[in-house]
Amino acid sequence: MTTIKEVAEMAGVSVATVSHVVRKTRYVSPELERKVEEVLSSLDSVPNFVLKQNKKNENKVQILLVYVPNFSDKFQMGVLAEIRQQQTNKNVLVIPVEYQDITKEFEVMFDSFAEKIIGQILIYSEKVEPVFPKKFYKIPFVIISTNNYETITLPSISSDSCAGVEHATNHLIKSGHSRIAYIDFSDKVENDSLLGFKQAFQKSQLEIDEKIVSTRRLSEKELLEKLHELFSQDNLYPPTGIFVDPIIINEVIGYFSKTGYRIPEDISVISLGSESWYSLCNPAITSIEHDFSSIVSEALNILHSYSADLQVKKVVPTTFHLQNSTSGIAKGPFGEKAYSIDSIMLTEKEIAEIKQTKRTAVISFHYTGASWMNLHEAGINKLFNELNINIIGVTDAHFDSDLQNKQIDSLLSLEPDIFIAIPTDTAKTAEAFKKIVDSPSQLILITNVPKGLTPNDYVSVVSVNELTNGRLAARGLCEQMAANGKTKVGLMTFDSDFYATNQRDTSAQQLIDEDFPAMEIVATSSFKSESEVFDKTLELLVEHPEIEGLYISWDGPAQQVIKALATLDRLDIIVGTVDLDFSSALVIAEDGPIKCVSAQQPFEQGRAIALAAAQSILHKHVPSFIGIEPLMVNKGNLLNSWRTIFKEEPPKELRELLARK
Repeated sequence: MTTIKEVAEMAGVSVATVSHVVRKTRYVSPELERKVEEVLSSLDSVPNFVLKQNKKNENKVQILLVYVPNFSDKFQMGVLAEIRQQQTNKNVLVIPVEYQDITKEFEVMFDSFAEKIIGQILIYSEKVEPVFPKKFYKIPFVIISTNNYETITLPSISSDSCAGVEHATNHLIKSGHSRIAYIDFSDKVENDSLLGFKQAFQKSQLEIDEKIVSTRRLSEKELLEKLHELFSQDNLYPPTGIFVDPIIINEVIGYFSKTGYRIPEDISVISLGSESWYSLCNPAITSIEHDFSSIVSEALNILHSYSADLQVKKVVPTTFHLQNSTSGIAKGPFGEKAYSIDSIMLTEKEIAEIKQTKRTAVISFHYTGASWMNLHEAGINKLFNELNINIIGVTDAHFDSDLQNKQIDSLLSLEPDIFIAIPTDTAKTAEAFKKIVDSPSQLILITNVPKGLTPNDYVSVVSVNELTNGRLAARGLCEQMAANGKTKVGLMTFDSDFYATNQRDTSAQQLIDEDFPAMEIVATSSFKSESEVFDKTLELLVEHPEIEGLYISWDGPAQQVIKALATLDRLDIIVGTVDLDFSSALVIAEDGPIKCVSAQQPFEQGRAIALAAAQSILHKHVPSFIGIEPLMVNKGNLLNSWRTIFKEEPPKELRELLARK
């Protein structure tokens, strides 16, 4: 018959460890326990010392005490559930003890079960270290908390709430949010979650509005009053994002549903904890997830190695589970939120009213030799014809600032009611645009704002939603790379103080970092003009031949990238970019490096310009920035997308090429 010493030798552990496993007298690490159990299972017969102990264990109850201050707290209940899960089939009775006075509760439990208590787990959230009677320390114990307080020197495991919330807050800030509400029920002025929230704002050099931050436990009535205060129509600047204690997530979502707030279109929501049902919501709820499995495993390991003078502190990382309840906010040149075309639609009554006014308009283009501008003009014309607004002058500056300045003077002499323009150069045309501002004409800008002008000087700026534009381009690139087993990304971004392109490039990089963790950005290059791109691409790929995919700011430079790839015989590299023209469409159709693009809708942008002009005629408020959503274009929808964007049939060459593929 095998002895306990022989079992210990076969398992590579001490005799004491075998004894603890069999007798279940204290915690043994899962790895050592597994080794002993594997040896015992491999024996032809059960050793006598095991049989004898099994009979004793049948009537022996071992108790693991879990002190819980608040049974309604989601974190504490998550810890308790995981402890029970990990102690299943361990012949251990897990007893949760709700406490106000931990010392008093310990005395009661110690007097009742002293011989049977094999460990204690204290879920604790206070900053002041607890003090216990000496006999408490004789039983293995560990503290579990969401706060990593330096004042706690006792053995402890904490979830890294600070870093988790800071990361989640940075996600919202990078997505364009600056007014972010925070509601938790911790009843603590200081806690790690709030610290992480504040650190993100400080590092981004943004101010926190303390009026939209609450850490007090609220009644149902008080919660509704707080939400009404934040999101009622009387609040001109409601938050665009909110962190919510998981205890009240249902109430908050219900409030938004009743008041017409759309998640995430109007408000981005992040839960400060996670529930299994979040993924079943519509939209699925983004959350900060505590790693309960690792937290409890680490706690049990501390109980196993416990000694009265043990001092150990471990911090377990959280996970930012990004789902569909958050979205980015596209911004205009002054950081203002981009509004959709839906915000400026006209009623039949308003259309009839405008028709009676018989207004006039002029357009000053920087250049009309491209389909992008022609489609803008077509979109403007179509709606103006329906509204009886007469376009009395259109000019083309051919990218010449001096010429545009003269043309603006000529157009102003026509005394138009509406002046639509896109500057050739925001600095060199600034004085001419100030003349428009000083005139009776209503100014509507396309994409760019001349230097010195503020939102008070014009009706609106109309452009593409650049945040979506960059995200679609990056998503298309990463999805194509993933499908082809590629992971190394290079970025080529526009080096200019141009808010639209900067926003596009930033949102592209953010999406790669957050939505595609398997992708690695290995190098970044920048360019000031398209003429530099060919050489910059050669330099980048010589230095980083591992690159398998490239993001480039728009289609013009992307064509230079493709020429460089052909020169290096690297057409295996996938290219992600923005805007659709005939050249990029051919590359997509030929299964070349460009697999898909994010494409603006210039006709729709022209229509939005006309709608903004119409609203100004009615003296109605128009958002200072209108962002039109772009389209994702790939080989499968290329022909239909061409029809949608260009309002014409695709070129014959393109149709024939796709027919052959």
